[in-house]
Amino acid sequence: MKEQKKQIIAVFCLSVVLLMMVGNSSVFLAARSKFQKPRFYIKLKGIGNLADGGDFGDFVDRNDIYFNDLNNSPENYDITVTTPPAYFRGFGGEIGLETKRYAVGISAGYIEKKFHLDYHFENEITGFEDNYVREHKFSAIPIFLLIHYKIINTSFFAASFTIGQGVYLGTYRDDREQTFKNYDKTFVNSYVESNQARLGFHLGTTLEIKITRNLGLFAEAAYRLVKFAEMEAKDYYEDDDVVNENEGDFYYWTNRRTDEAQFGIGENTRIYWDSILAELNLNGFSFSVGIKITFGSGKEAKPVKIAPQD
Repeated sequence: MKEQKKQIIAVFCLSVVLLMMVGNSSVFLAARSKFQKPRFYIKLKGIGNLADGGDFGDFVDRNDIYFNDLNNSPENYDITVTTPPAYFRGFGGEIGLETKRYAVGISAGYIEKKFHLDYHFENEITGFEDNYVREHKFSAIPIFLLIHYKIINTSFFAASFTIGQGVYLGTYRDDREQTFKNYDKTFVNSYVESNQARLGFHLGTTLEIKITRNLGLFAEAAYRLVKFAEMEAKDYYEDDDVVNENEGDFYYWTNRRTDEAQFGIGENTRIYWDSILAELNLNGFSFSVGIKITFGSGKEAKPVKIAPQD
C-alpha cells in the first residue's frame, strides 16, 4: 500500500511540475519573441466508460441470472435486482494551458458501476424471515496528465489527438444490512472492501464546437487501459453477539452448481465453490461530453526590447 501511495504522489507531483514548466516556458518565450500567449482552460464533463470490469462484469452477469431464477422459483422469494447499465458512469474535469496547436492539462474524475439487491425470503411454516439490502460497487478515481495535439483549429471548430498517463484509484465495496425473524440472530451488518492504485493509459480524440471565444462544447472518445490485480481486502462482520474484522488476499468465488458468485477474502473452501484471485479492469472505450471555458486573449506577444548593458 505504501508503494501505491508513492506512485500516486509521484505521478501527481510530476503532472503539476510539467504543467508549471509548460506555463513558465510559454510565458518566457512570449516575452522574448512573437510567441502566442498560452490560455488557461477548464473542462467539466459527464463520462460513460464501456468496460466490462473484469471479474466484476462476470459477477454482475452471474448474479443477475441467479437471483432472478430464485425469484421465479416456487419458494417465497421476493427479490428486486437493480442491474447496472453496460457502462460505468461518472463525471470529471480538466485544467490546463493551451496554445493554437497544443494543450497540456491535468484531468481528474470519478466513475462507478453498482449492483443492488433488495432481498426477502419467508418460510410460512416456521415463520422464519430473511431480509437484506446489499450493494456491490466498483468505482475509480482517475488522475491523469494529458497532452492534446490539435489537428484542426479554426475560430469555430477544433479537433485534437490526445494521449495521457496517470493513476487510477480503484475501489470495490460490498455493503450488506440484514435482519431476521424467528432466528438465532436479529441482524447482520457487514462489508468487504478492496482498494488499489494502478498506472493507466489514455488514448483518444476530442471534437470541440466554439460557441464564443471563451466558451465551447466538446465530445471526447478515448480508450482506457488499466487493470487491478493481486489486490488485498478487508472485511467487517457484526451481528447480535460477534464483531469480526479480517484482512487478506482478494478473491472471486463462483459456484459450480448455480450462477451465484461472490467476492471475499481468501479461498472459499465450501463444497461446489471455485476460487481465483480477483482481477478488475476498466479496459474499454470511454465517451464524455461537456463544456470548456477558456481565459486569456491568446494573442501574439509583442517582443520585449532588452536594453544593452554598459
